Amino acid sequence: MNGSGTTMLVDCLGRHPSLYSFPREVRILPYLIQRARELGGLDRLPERRLLADELGSSVGVWYANGKQPLVLADDKLEAPGFRGVVDAVFSEFARRHGKSRWIEKSPGHLAYIAELAAEIPDASFIHIVRDGRDCAQSFHRRYRYDPQDTIYRWRQLVSMGRLQGRQLGPERYIEVFYESLTQSPEAEMRRLCAFLGVDYVPAMLESSMRMADRQAMGDVAQIVVNSEKWRSYFAVGQIDRLEAIAGATLAELGYAVRRQGSETPPAWRRRWARLRARLSLVVMSLRRWGWKAVPGLVRRTRVALAQDKMDRT
Repeated sequence: MNGSGTTMLVDCLGRHPSLYSFPREVRILPYLIQRARELGGLDRLPERRLLADELGSSVGVWYANGKQPLVLADDKLEAPGFRGVVDAVFSEFARRHGKSRWIEKSPGHLAYIAELAAEIPDASFIHIVRDGRDCAQSFHRRYRYDPQDTIYRWRQLVSMGRLQGRQLGPERYIEVFYESLTQSPEAEMRRLCAFLGVDYVPAMLESSMRMADRQAMGDVAQIVVNSEKWRSYFAVGQIDRLEAIAGATLAELGYAVRRQGSETPPAWRRRWARLRARLSLVVMSLRRWGWKAVPGLVRRTRVALAQDKMDRT
């Protein structure tokens, strides 16, 4: 789920000499699975080219490629199928950084673990889980997102991700709790390295995230505890409303709650909250960058529309 520490986690994993962390959320791989089926399975180069160009022009890849579409040579698209196209795109960035494996971190893909696992049979999945109340406070503090919609989406995504991931088994799916990662970073990083089949390196404890403590390790930054901000951020009444929506899921995950609720907010409220969130991002981007933000906003809108078609929350 967004706000659960995905950026921090891939920042740390990407410090391993063989792991490349793609710096953006792509978000549209489920949509591209559907497109691949519409194109006939991608056994022929022209169809693979269409899908590769669509992924290469998406907003995440566009930004990562210096604000220009990524266009791969035909010889980079020799491997058939959806896996061949996706691997070709991300492996191009990994190659540029001298890495042999890549990581992609779109939280919305949690709802599509089963489909992604089937299309990319050698993929591994890491699910980082954080207290949904902290996710809600983080997104309200930063973007003014509706906390009730955030924790509802948290409940849905976390539940779908855990169900589908556990059906894959421990060889392909692992869960790490944000609270455990920030309290015992070395132990959790060693566990993740064992899952990925790579050696642990101390550099993976370093982070460029804002919550990292640069005094803890001298000249480098270290992961530090950054949990339960929701307790002082929300009023008691707001906490009760959040737990009315996701208290049962929070309790199932081991978080302390006063109310084990599982209510679903009205559909109109969720639609209105998400529309306001998108308008807020547009306003923030225009205030910060002016008209320079327009190309990115156009591409982001295209991705949002594609993502909406596949949204399961």
